[in-house]
Amino acid sequence: MLLLKWLFHFKTIKVTSVLERNWEISKRVFGENLFKIKHWEILNKDYSESPNIKATWFIDPPYKGDAGLGYRHSSKLLDYGKLAEWILDRQGEIICCEGKEGDYLPFKPLIELTGIAGKVSKEVIYYRTDKNLQLDLFE
Repeated sequence: MLLLKWLFHFKTIKVTSVLERNWEISKRVFGENLFKIKHWEILNKDYSESPNIKATWFIDPPYKGDAGLGYRHSSKLLDYGKLAEWILDRQGEIICCEGKEGDYLPFKPLIELTGIAGKVSKEVIYYRTDKNLQLDLFE
């Protein structure tokens, strides 16, 4: 099952020959792999309306704080306490990503990435197995 919610508000860009070629390649790759996801159901709803089924839940919300302000539905609009309750109530395996300001779950450091102009981005993760045990992969 795929829960899809459009979060970014993209700016328009100039389409170059390289972008055009990459899009043609991507369309071919997508087409060749559709059989892998044909059984997925797409729900265009708020996350809180998704059914609580046993699954692997990969949760990547708008990051708390400044890192989440660039989304159309920014981090300012998200109740992270409510999100944490929803996450902890899920059946199955949970993988939740966040930025350095994430404090609503017991996140562990994952990686530090250096981006444009040397800006360092710190990523953290919360992981719980499907047996409701927290696995300390990052200690």
